[in-house]
This record gives sequence, structure tokens and C-alpha cells, in this order.
Amino acid sequence: MQSTIRLILTNPYAYTRGLERALQEAHTAHRALYAVFVIDPQTLETLVNDLSAMGWLGASSRQHIAHALHEGYRLLAQDTLQTVQAHAQTHGIPVETEVVEAPISEYLARLPTHEPVLVSATSKPTQALTPNITWIQEA
Repeated sequence: MQSTIRLILTNPYAYTRGLERALQEAHTAHRALYAVFVIDPQTLETLVNDLSAMGWLGASSRQHIAHALHEGYRLLAQDTLQTVQAHAQTHGIPVETEVVEAPISEYLARLPTHEPVLVSATSKPTQALTPNITWIQEA
């Protein structure tokens, strides 16, 4: 694949700003788009723990709900990436997609520092970012 702009998505409901910026930068720089949806297993586990602590989940249903939640989020991630792919193709931008299951901080640490990276997230970064990473705060 040619030189890319990497777009990292973390929320299936809030990624419009990041997608628009990635498409604009890819078009301007004549680069392909590499869109990655990062699912943080720790975030899903925290959600299940919170539901359990509030009394919404009993011990017997906890594992079943955790598995169903994880699988549902994977499907949402794939749907989101299909939408991204359709938008990129509409703009004539080559695109590849991937779903990654890892904490966002670990994933970012593994990325090459020469490639532009746009992170679309609803939360603020919890780590120092390298100069090639732009954090886009979604609503």
C-alpha cells in the first residue's frame, strides 16, 4: 500500500470530525487511508464491573454479559469501518481497515513515528503523544 494517513477510531457513535479530517488530509497529500478501530478490553471490563457493582448483574450472568458486550462491540466496530470505507471510496481515496483489540496506549506506542496518525476519541489523551499523532476530540 502507498504512504498512508492512519485514522484510529475508538467510539462507533462519535467519529465524524476525525473521519472528515482524515479524508481531507489523505486527499490533499495523495495518501491512502488506513482506518483502525481500537477496542480496549479494559474499558469493556470496567463497564461490566460497574454494572455488577451497581447490582445490575449477578455473578452467574457476568461472564455471559461480558462476552456478549465484547462481541457486540466488535460488530459495531466492523460496521463503523464499513462506513469509513464507503466515505473514502466516495472520495476516491484507497482505504484499508482493521479492528484491533488492545489498550489504546499500547497500540499507539507500537506505531511508527514517521506516519501521520489521527486519533478520534471522546476522551482526552492519558499519555504524552509523539509529534506525528493528532488527537481529535469528538463531541
